[in-house]
Amino acid sequence: MDWSSFLFLAWLWVWGCSAFKDPHIVVHDDSFVPDAVLRITEEDYSIGCITRHSVVANGSVPGPAIRLQSGSVVWIRVYNDMLDKNLTMVGIPNLCARTCASFLQLDHWHGLTMAAAPWADGTPRASQFEIGPLFFFDYEINLIEIGPGTYFWHSHVDFQAMTVFGPLIIEQKPGIPPPYEYDDEKIVLFSDLYNKTDEEIKKGLTQKPFKWTGETGALLINGRGFGNYTHTNSDESCSVPVFDMEAEKTYRFRWIGATALSFASVAIEEHNFTLIEADGDWLKEIEVPFIQIGSGQRYSTLIEGLSCDQLRAMGKSSFYLQAETRDRPTTFTSYAILDYGNSCGLNNTKHYENFAPPLEPPLHLPPTVQGWLDYDLQNLTPAPDFPTAEEVTRTIYVDIFQLTTDKGTKDEHVTWMQNGVSWYEESVRIPYLVALYLNGSDFLPDYDVAIANGGVDPVKKAWPAKLGEVIEIIFQNTGSTQGGADIHPMHIHGKHGGYIGSGKGEYNRTENEEKLKKAGHTPVLRDSMMLYRYSSKEKTGVKHSWMGLRQRVTQAGVYMMHCHILNHMLMGMQQVLVFGDSKDILTLPLPLVEGYLTYGGPVYGTKGHPPAVLHFFDSEDDEPVGVEVVTPQGEFENPGNY
Repeated sequence: MDWSSFLFLAWLWVWGCSAFKDPHIVVHDDSFVPDAVLRITEEDYSIGCITRHSVVANGSVPGPAIRLQSGSVVWIRVYNDMLDKNLTMVGIPNLCARTCASFLQLDHWHGLTMAAAPWADGTPRASQFEIGPLFFFDYEINLIEIGPGTYFWHSHVDFQAMTVFGPLIIEQKPGIPPPYEYDDEKIVLFSDLYNKTDEEIKKGLTQKPFKWTGETGALLINGRGFGNYTHTNSDESCSVPVFDMEAEKTYRFRWIGATALSFASVAIEEHNFTLIEADGDWLKEIEVPFIQIGSGQRYSTLIEGLSCDQLRAMGKSSFYLQAETRDRPTTFTSYAILDYGNSCGLNNTKHYENFAPPLEPPLHLPPTVQGWLDYDLQNLTPAPDFPTAEEVTRTIYVDIFQLTTDKGTKDEHVTWMQNGVSWYEESVRIPYLVALYLNGSDFLPDYDVAIANGGVDPVKKAWPAKLGEVIEIIFQNTGSTQGGADIHPMHIHGKHGGYIGSGKGEYNRTENEEKLKKAGHTPVLRDSMMLYRYSSKEKTGVKHSWMGLRQRVTQAGVYMMHCHILNHMLMGMQQVLVFGDSKDILTLPLPLVEGYLTYGGPVYGTKGHPPAVLHFFDSEDDEPVGVEVVTPQGEFENPGNY
């Protein structure tokens, strides 16, 4: 179908559906104004004291902080402005080979449960095609029933998420105060740095012989910090970020784990934390002296500003925030500064010089606390329909195992497997959701085959569940071929699961139910959870540790579930969840979705060709929302709308 005929069909659907709230097609011409815009380019960018060839959003790392409003339906436009003169055509007409750098796919509006329309989750080869060079795509995000919270957005292709990411903040509805009072807020976003290109990293991890990325060269805070690499620049990225504070004010600190590899422990001199949010949901407050945060996780804490009397007694007005990596062969330490300046008429007696890190760490942070707060966190409003253990109809054990073949030879290959299956973006030729619309049940994973194989259909490489099931998903950490064990921050797209805890060895439901009973409350909802290790060594095949979630399967669709360590994702630690059968998933008529079923189809806009887009959710009361940018101090402020 050519552009003119598709646009005519789109006009017919607009005319025919204009009086209805049902899904309908709208041509996004010049009269359409998105609520936020991201432009993705590839360039040499200064970050962490080096210049690295990177994919970036709106010309910065991190990209802009996007603030949206709970209760609204919004549209975010993403332009792929990357050029690539060496595109290789494979498989589908006009489809760039998966090795080309100019591909782009954004999600993941990370953690937004079911907010994304079916074609807007942003996961390549699961729900949709990638955005090709010089195309743009409009993402529809439904926040009608999404409460306020801390999220982030990032690319979901290859290693791009190391530099293509930014905060995503869902604000309170107007007139509804938050359950906790605070005067101001700060965003603290952690990321990693490698002095290699994304293509070099992917090649080393996926081809033969295997080449590990090595450890992160820097744990950056809001894109700034000092790394282990030889400094090639001394711009503002090569400094300690500073957070301005005022005495006796209460601050909400939003902590975002956007790291590629690192798991961090964080504390602040002379300040304690009151934990009030995890993964977008309010918590009953709990006092903690430090936090642990893995890739994909988010927290909010309240921090009480010190009083003027306290500052005078201490004789200083600036304090270090200290972050250290955990469970890696080497420890990397990073810093930021909380600066009270002259808010109390002090002489601004700073104990840092030229925004440089201290010569000696001012804090002693504890080693990894396995199961940190597993049975202590409690949602402020517990899930009303959280299923009991007696309601569980099926337990899915995801046995995570690292397989090494031809060790030490030119054919050495290392992959992560789940019940014997690895999944890569190249594992399927076209996205599952697209394939289902084109071929119906032919592309559904076989439920009976999956049951016989621990939950996965090894041919379709997907994990099915039926609507109405109550499932437990238990991630089982297993000793690798080389006798090792690792940590894994596991992230589930779609509906948040009830986090039922973690532990050493194998999962024992009876013992764990006793722990949950002793905790005395409904398990907290999470989308990103840590699968811990208890040592770096484990015998091959031995069940080392576990982590689990429980949920009632109520929402049909295709979702990803994966380790959020980018290195592990590229090595195969990803799973595709298919919830429901074809009649549950394929609810839209073909004319409405036809534009999504080919790479570069009419739903992807280009210069001179406005996209004809499915409006899955209907809202008539949306107000424009601002996109924030990074200031030189490394904090996020709102200078106005794009």
